[in-house]
Amino acid sequence: MSKAIITVIFSLIVFGLLFLVKKDFDKFLVLKSGKEVAVVVTDIPVTCKISNKTLLAYFEFLCNGKKYTKNLKGAYCSSILVGGKLKLKTNEEETIFLYLDENISLNLYALSVLIVVMILCYFKIIKKY
Repeated sequence: MSKAIITVIFSLIVFGLLFLVKKDFDKFLVLKSGKEVAVVVTDIPVTCKISNKTLLAYFEFLCNGKKYTKNLKGAYCSSILVGGKLKLKTNEEETIFLYLDENISLNLYALSVLIVVMILCYFKIIKKY
């Protein structure tokens, strides 16, 4: 394999990881400085009992007259009911909704370490050529 092909492959992987870091960093900012909103749960199409690896549990809710969906996990599986109210954190555009106690720090750390490892592997492989 040539250096150019290796460079392209590693570049694509690192850019993909950077995209994921950006996404998680946006969520981190919402947790730190987002606004709290009270939402009303309208439906739970897929419950935790029937979810699996390909069909994840989620619920639908209304926020400021618009319908959104959010994944169900952990303790929320049994505590969220149709018609119930729930507080979530969101950004100004209302494109990200997070539980008040949702933790995404581990994702940020893991992705950052993975980027560093990928860059180190790239330089180690390129040295061999």
